[in-house]
Amino acid sequence: MFNVGDYIVLKASYDSRPMPVLLITEEDDSDYITPNGFVDKDDAHRWRIATAEEVAVGHRLD
Repeated sequence: MFNVGDYIVLKASYDSRPMPVLLITEEDDSDYITPNGFVDKDDAHRWRIATAEEVAVGHRLD
């Protein structure tokens, strides 16, 4: 779903900062590792790829 280097953002949350995917683990359930922790593969549907504009301004544009 996501690749290393993609910026991802929560679709709806108080935290609207785009975060880069730094690493994808291959253990059990793959996780996407970001600077703020990890995104479980089962929760990836709550995230989307951030637009270039969102990355530039540093937050999700609703």
